[in-house]
Amino acid sequence: MKLYLDTANLEAIVKYKALIDGVTSNPAIMGMERALQEPRLKAICDTVPTLPVSGEVVYANSLEQICEDARKMASVAPNIIIKIPGNIHGMKAIRILKREGYKLNVTGLMTFKQLALAAQQGADYVSQFFCRAKDAGLDSVREINKAKEFILQNGLKSQIIIGSLRTIADVETALLTRGDILT
Repeated sequence: MKLYLDTANLEAIVKYKALIDGVTSNPAIMGMERALQEPRLKAICDTVPTLPVSGEVVYANSLEQICEDARKMASVAPNIIIKIPGNIHGMKAIRILKREGYKLNVTGLMTFKQLALAAQQGADYVSQFFCRAKDAGLDSVREINKAKEFILQNGLKSQIIIGSLRTIADVETALLTRGDILT
């Protein structure tokens, strides 16, 4: 299983870059670092130019907003992965943005059905919120494993990112799933 660092902290990325396989971020994480998203994403991409770096669109209230923000973000660096929400607008945006050649990480997913739909639409990465799903009464291990089976049975290329991990026990449990990446 691959390990991605979920941060916008450049010092942490430099410190751990020999151990990680990618970086994920979002506007809230940028805010914690008091960083403007576009220049910080550029700096992260420059720091790890051979690794995938997921940056999330800011505007997610319409299909048009998501696509416009995604296109702008894609110009930051060649290793950028555009993170879009798994809401109805994001799901509709997947095929449009994939036809335009963008790499996508669909985020905020909890259930097998959500993960499978995003994968079926062509997402490169589907991000499951492990502990948030548990908080909602779901069995995250089951949701991830069923999604992986669906992806394999249908010859899809999506990788499952497991995020929203809170404790060492969560990490240990997630490592035993059929997910592809921990962040």
